[in-house]
Amino acid sequence: MDEVGRDRFDGDLLGDDPTGQLVRIGAAAAAAARQVDDRDGLAHFSYGDAPIWNYFWQLNIARTLSAHNAAAVIGVSCPLSEELSRRMWEGTEPMAQVWRTYGVYREALPVPGDAAWRDRFLALSGRWP
Repeated sequence: MDEVGRDRFDGDLLGDDPTGQLVRIGAAAAAAARQVDDRDGLAHFSYGDAPIWNYFWQLNIARTLSAHNAAAVIGVSCPLSEELSRRMWEGTEPMAQVWRTYGVYREALPVPGDAAWRDRFLALSGRWP
């Protein structure tokens, strides 16, 4: 935080062009992620250090679940594709209990064995598809 500036992200970050600013923020984040050359390097968090790959998974989880939650709140269908949902399920299922201890995932919900990947991923995270 000292390197970046403790108050750098205070206040209104979207201004008069929220959509455009979100696109620019996303592009800057993607560019920063592409510069990572040591996925096992450490990222510094308020709770301690964790490998960068772990941080990227935290971002993936936050973004996919936020997209689902926002869609539910505004009454539109879930925007998560089957391909993304399958990859999220495969990437987080082995560590789902860890994500639960962080409070990111809730207790898993039951789904049929032939459920769509989106339903499996959301149920794994404790969210109703």
